[in-house]
Amino acid sequence: MASGRFGRFQKTAGLERELYHLRDIGYIDVSSISDIPAEAANLFDSIGITEAGQRFVSLRVDLEHRQRAV
Repeated sequence: MASGRFGRFQKTAGLERELYHLRDIGYIDVSSISDIPAEAANLFDSIGITEAGQRFVSLRVDLEHRQRAV
């Protein structure tokens, strides 16, 4: 998510469930999950990351860097 590029994807039931979860907690902005194509080159063509989602990614990256430094 941090790169803004998800890569090729298939909209499986698991991915769809995660997208609903991420939308419900305010990390992604998507007008209609059901309108996302079943398969495409980049998921970020169909969704956007909210400010809260960007903060979460930033915190995760910082935490990973700190854990590696220990």
